Amino acid sequence: MIISRFRSNDTMILDSDKLSQLTANTTGSWQVNQDLPTGQKLRVRVKGMGSVWRRIELV
Repeated sequence: MIISRFRSNDTMILDSDKLSQLTANTTGSWQVNQDLPTGQKLRVRVKGMGSVWRRIELV
């Protein structure tokens, strides 16, 4: 399971919700399915099943 959340300031831009990998692999991916705002810093939080939220800054 992968969950990704994209924020600009405190506004939610995109939330992937829960995504199932449907595999025993230990890696997974998800591709953004809409355009994201340009020229803004975005905060991305990613969480896999059984893990803590990881925060990533995008420019």
